[in-house]
Amino acid sequence: MPTNGDNKNSNKFPTHAAYLVPVEIKATPQYGENHKGVFALAKIRKGTKMWMWTDRVVSIHRDDLDSYIETNFGATDTNDDDRRTKIQTFLRQGFVLPRLSSSETMIPKNK
Repeated sequence: MPTNGDNKNSNKFPTHAAYLVPVEIKATPQYGENHKGVFALAKIRKGTKMWMWTDRVVSIHRDDLDSYIETNFGATDTNDDDRRTKIQTFLRQGFVLPRLSSSETMIPKNK
């Protein structure tokens, strides 16, 4: 989806899946190469629901994180800078749900 002002359709809502307010994705080089951030296209009133859970979001319980990383990025004993960079990017782009969250994946798979 274009986010620059050059395209007359660039600000049509919804701008990205899961967001309930118009947003754009922009590079954030201050956080590292290829990092991006989500930025609102307009002021958001306090209390506005901004995002909703969709099937595009992967939820991983903290007890399953090591296994997920090994499965998706390779064995933990691998000393590979590219692998390490990919894991760091993956972790930085995630978020942590509060303990009282109602997500089904709040229960570890191995229990």
